[in-house]
Amino acid sequence: MIELPEEGRGLHVVASVSGGKDSTALILALREAGIAARYVFADTGWESSVTYAYVDYLRVKLDVQIDVVGKPGGMVARIRHAAGFPGRMQRWCTRELKIEPLRAYHDALIEATGVETVSAMGVRADESEARAKMAEWEDEPEGRRSWGGYLWRPLLRWSIGDVLAIHNRHGVKVNPLYQRGHNRVGCYPCLFATKEEVALIAEHDPQVIDMIDDLEIETSAL
Repeated sequence: MIELPEEGRGLHVVASVSGGKDSTALILALREAGIAARYVFADTGWESSVTYAYVDYLRVKLDVQIDVVGKPGGMVARIRHAAGFPGRMQRWCTRELKIEPLRAYHDALIEATGVETVSAMGVRADESEARAKMAEWEDEPEGRRSWGGYLWRPLLRWSIGDVLAIHNRHGVKVNPLYQRGHNRVGCYPCLFATKEEVALIAEHDPQVIDMIDDLEIETSAL
Protein backbone atom coordinates (compact mmCIF):
# COMPACT_ATOMS: atom_id res chain seq x y z
CA MET A 1 0.00 0.00 0.00
CA ILE A 2 1.28 3.45 -0.85
CA GLU A 3 1.93 6.04 1.86
CA LEU A 4 2.06 9.79 1.56
CA PRO A 5 5.53 11.03 2.60
CA GLU A 6 5.78 13.23 5.68
CA GLU A 7 6.50 16.22 3.45
CA GLY A 8 3.11 15.81 1.85
CA ARG A 9 1.01 15.79 4.99
CA GLY A 10 -1.40 18.71 4.93
CA LEU A 11 -1.02 19.35 1.20
CA HIS A 12 -3.76 18.93 -1.39
CA VAL A 13 -2.97 15.83 -3.46
CA VAL A 14 -3.88 16.32 -7.12
CA ALA A 15 -3.56 13.17 -9.22
CA SER A 16 -3.12 13.43 -12.97
CA VAL A 17 -5.37 11.07 -14.95
CA SER A 18 -4.50 10.15 -18.53
CA GLY A 19 -6.78 7.20 -19.18
CA GLY A 20 -3.77 4.90 -19.13
CA LYS A 21 -3.25 1.87 -16.91
CA ASP A 22 -0.73 3.55 -14.61
CA SER A 23 -2.81 6.62 -13.84
CA THR A 24 -5.82 4.38 -13.23
CA ALA A 25 -3.70 2.30 -10.86
CA LEU A 26 -2.79 5.56 -9.12
CA ILE A 27 -6.46 6.39 -8.52
CA LEU A 28 -7.03 2.93 -7.08
CA ALA A 29 -3.89 3.04 -4.93
CA LEU A 30 -4.84 6.41 -3.44
CA ARG A 31 -8.30 5.13 -2.63
CA GLU A 32 -6.95 1.92 -1.09
CA ALA A 33 -4.64 3.97 1.12
CA GLY A 34 -7.44 6.32 2.15
CA ILE A 35 -5.57 9.33 0.76
CA ALA A 36 -7.94 12.14 -0.24
CA ALA A 37 -7.17 13.52 -3.68
CA ARG A 38 -8.50 15.52 -6.56
CA TYR A 39 -8.29 14.01 -10.03
CA VAL A 40 -7.67 15.96 -13.20
CA PHE A 41 -7.43 15.02 -16.87
CA ALA A 42 -5.37 17.22 -19.20
CA ASP A 43 -7.28 17.08 -22.48
CA THR A 44 -4.97 17.83 -25.40
CA GLY A 45 -7.84 17.59 -27.87
CA TRP A 46 -5.69 14.91 -29.53
CA GLU A 47 -6.90 11.84 -27.66
CA SER A 48 -8.63 8.72 -28.92
CA SER A 49 -12.39 8.56 -28.62
CA VAL A 50 -11.75 5.29 -26.76
CA THR A 51 -9.75 7.17 -24.12
CA TYR A 52 -12.44 9.81 -23.65
CA ALA A 53 -14.98 7.04 -23.18
CA TYR A 54 -12.65 5.28 -20.74
CA VAL A 55 -12.28 8.38 -18.56
CA ASP A 56 -16.09 8.56 -18.45
CA TYR A 57 -16.13 4.87 -17.51
CA LEU A 58 -13.81 5.60 -14.55
CA ARG A 59 -16.10 8.41 -13.39
CA VAL A 60 -19.05 6.02 -13.27
CA LYS A 61 -17.27 2.85 -12.14
CA LEU A 62 -15.40 4.54 -9.31
CA ASP A 63 -17.95 7.26 -8.58
CA VAL A 64 -15.16 9.81 -8.76
CA GLN A 65 -14.97 13.36 -10.06
CA ILE A 66 -12.34 13.86 -12.72
CA ASP A 67 -11.90 17.50 -13.64
CA VAL A 68 -10.75 18.49 -17.13
CA VAL A 69 -8.22 21.15 -18.12
CA GLY A 70 -6.79 22.15 -21.47
CA LYS A 71 -6.16 24.91 -23.96
CA PRO A 72 -9.00 26.17 -26.21
CA GLY A 73 -8.91 24.25 -29.47
CA GLY A 74 -6.25 21.90 -28.16
CA MET A 75 -3.54 20.50 -30.39
CA VAL A 76 -5.22 21.39 -33.68
CA ALA A 77 -5.56 25.07 -32.79
CA ARG A 78 -1.95 25.20 -31.64
CA ILE A 79 -0.68 23.51 -34.81
CA ARG A 80 -2.56 26.06 -36.90
CA HIS A 81 -1.25 28.92 -34.78
CA ALA A 82 2.34 27.65 -35.03
CA ALA A 83 1.86 26.70 -38.70
CA GLY A 84 3.27 23.27 -38.02
CA PHE A 85 3.37 20.14 -35.93
CA PRO A 86 5.55 19.65 -32.86
CA GLY A 87 8.86 17.92 -33.50
CA ARG A 88 11.66 16.33 -31.55
CA MET A 89 13.50 19.64 -31.33
CA GLN A 90 10.30 21.66 -30.82
CA ARG A 91 8.30 19.49 -28.45
CA TRP A 92 5.95 22.20 -27.26
CA CYS A 93 2.92 19.89 -27.01
CA THR A 94 3.55 18.46 -23.53
CA ARG A 95 4.46 21.83 -22.05
CA GLU A 96 1.62 23.85 -23.59
CA LEU A 97 -1.21 21.31 -23.63
CA LYS A 98 -0.56 19.41 -20.41
CA ILE A 99 1.88 21.01 -18.01
CA GLU A 100 0.67 24.61 -18.31
CA PRO A 101 -3.07 23.83 -17.91
CA LEU A 102 -2.31 21.51 -14.98
CA ARG A 103 -0.08 24.12 -13.36
CA ALA A 104 -2.89 26.68 -13.68
CA TYR A 105 -5.29 24.20 -12.03
CA HIS A 106 -2.91 23.75 -9.10
CA ASP A 107 -2.31 27.49 -8.78
CA ALA A 108 -6.05 28.20 -8.73
CA LEU A 109 -6.53 25.61 -5.98
CA ILE A 110 -3.70 27.09 -3.93
CA GLU A 111 -5.13 30.58 -4.34
CA ALA A 112 -8.62 29.44 -3.36
CA THR A 113 -7.58 27.46 -0.28
CA GLY A 114 -4.26 28.88 0.82
CA VAL A 115 -2.88 25.31 0.88
CA GLU A 116 -0.02 24.05 -1.29
CA THR A 117 -0.57 21.16 -3.69
CA VAL A 118 1.43 18.14 -4.73
CA SER A 119 1.11 16.63 -8.19
CA ALA A 120 0.75 12.84 -7.95
CA MET A 121 1.64 10.91 -11.10
CA GLY A 122 1.50 7.27 -12.10
CA VAL A 123 5.11 7.15 -13.24
CA ARG A 124 6.98 3.84 -13.01
CA ALA A 125 10.75 3.34 -13.09
CA ASP A 126 10.66 0.35 -15.42
CA GLU A 127 9.07 2.41 -18.21
CA SER A 128 12.36 4.03 -19.25
CA GLU A 129 15.92 4.80 -18.15
CA ALA A 130 14.99 8.43 -17.57
CA ARG A 131 12.10 7.51 -15.28
CA ALA A 132 14.28 5.05 -13.40
CA LYS A 133 16.43 8.01 -12.32
CA MET A 134 13.48 9.98 -10.94
CA ALA A 135 12.81 10.41 -7.23
CA GLU A 136 9.57 9.38 -5.59
CA TRP A 137 9.23 12.81 -3.94
CA GLU A 138 10.60 16.02 -5.40
CA ASP A 139 10.27 19.75 -4.88
CA GLU A 140 11.01 20.99 -8.37
CA PRO A 141 11.96 24.68 -8.56
CA GLU A 142 10.06 26.96 -10.89
CA GLY A 143 11.50 27.32 -14.35
CA ARG A 144 10.56 27.37 -18.01
CA ARG A 145 11.00 23.62 -18.35
CA SER A 146 10.12 22.55 -14.82
CA TRP A 147 6.94 21.98 -12.85
CA GLY A 148 7.56 24.52 -10.10
CA GLY A 149 6.18 22.66 -7.10
CA TYR A 150 5.91 19.33 -5.33
CA LEU A 151 5.89 16.09 -7.32
CA TRP A 152 5.01 12.66 -5.97
CA ARG A 153 5.46 9.38 -7.85
CA PRO A 154 4.00 6.77 -5.50
CA LEU A 155 4.05 3.97 -8.08
CA LEU A 156 7.69 4.50 -9.04
CA ARG A 157 8.79 1.01 -7.89
CA TRP A 158 5.68 -0.80 -9.05
CA SER A 159 5.85 -3.46 -11.73
CA ILE A 160 3.36 -3.95 -14.54
CA GLY A 161 2.13 -6.92 -12.51
CA ASP A 162 1.35 -4.63 -9.59
CA VAL A 163 -0.58 -2.30 -11.89
CA LEU A 164 -2.70 -5.08 -13.35
CA ALA A 165 -3.25 -6.66 -9.94
CA ILE A 166 -4.82 -3.52 -8.48
CA HIS A 167 -7.11 -3.25 -11.51
CA ASN A 168 -8.20 -6.84 -10.93
CA ARG A 169 -8.75 -6.33 -7.20
CA HIS A 170 -11.21 -3.56 -7.93
CA GLY A 171 -12.79 -5.08 -11.01
CA VAL A 172 -11.65 -2.21 -13.20
CA LYS A 173 -10.87 -2.89 -16.86
CA VAL A 174 -7.90 -1.30 -18.58
CA ASN A 175 -8.26 1.10 -21.48
CA PRO A 176 -9.38 -1.02 -24.48
CA LEU A 177 -6.62 0.52 -26.61
CA TYR A 178 -4.14 -1.81 -24.91
CA GLN A 179 -6.12 -4.78 -26.15
CA ARG A 180 -5.78 -3.41 -29.68
CA GLY A 181 -2.01 -3.59 -29.26
CA HIS A 182 -1.11 -0.06 -28.16
CA ASN A 183 1.67 0.25 -25.58
CA ARG A 184 0.56 3.72 -24.53
CA VAL A 185 -2.69 5.62 -24.84
CA GLY A 186 -1.78 9.29 -24.33
CA CYS A 187 -2.20 11.39 -27.48
CA TYR A 188 -3.42 9.68 -30.62
CA PRO A 189 -0.91 9.48 -32.18
CA CYS A 190 1.94 10.73 -30.03
CA LEU A 191 4.93 12.46 -31.58
CA PHE A 192 6.99 9.42 -30.59
CA ALA A 193 4.51 6.82 -31.85
CA THR A 194 6.09 3.84 -33.58
CA LYS A 195 5.20 2.82 -37.11
CA GLU A 196 3.31 -0.11 -35.60
CA GLU A 197 1.19 2.22 -33.45
CA VAL A 198 0.40 4.46 -36.41
CA ALA A 199 -0.58 1.36 -38.37
CA LEU A 200 -2.98 0.38 -35.56
CA ILE A 201 -4.59 3.81 -35.70
CA ALA A 202 -4.90 3.57 -39.49
CA GLU A 203 -6.56 0.17 -39.09
CA HIS A 204 -9.08 1.12 -36.41
CA ASP A 205 -9.49 4.89 -36.89
CA PRO A 206 -8.54 5.79 -40.48
CA GLN A 207 -10.36 9.12 -40.11
CA VAL A 208 -7.66 10.20 -37.65
CA ILE A 209 -4.95 9.67 -40.25
CA ASP A 210 -7.05 11.51 -42.84
CA MET A 211 -7.45 14.44 -40.44
CA ILE A 212 -3.70 14.60 -39.88
CA ASP A 213 -3.03 14.48 -43.64
CA ASP A 214 -5.47 17.35 -44.19
CA LEU A 215 -3.90 19.35 -41.38
CA GLU A 216 -0.42 18.84 -42.83
CA ILE A 217 -1.60 20.12 -46.22
CA GLU A 218 -3.33 23.09 -44.59
CA THR A 219 -0.36 24.17 -42.48
CA SER A 220 2.21 23.62 -45.24
CA ALA A 221 0.30 26.15 -47.33
CA LEU A 222 0.53 28.85 -44.65
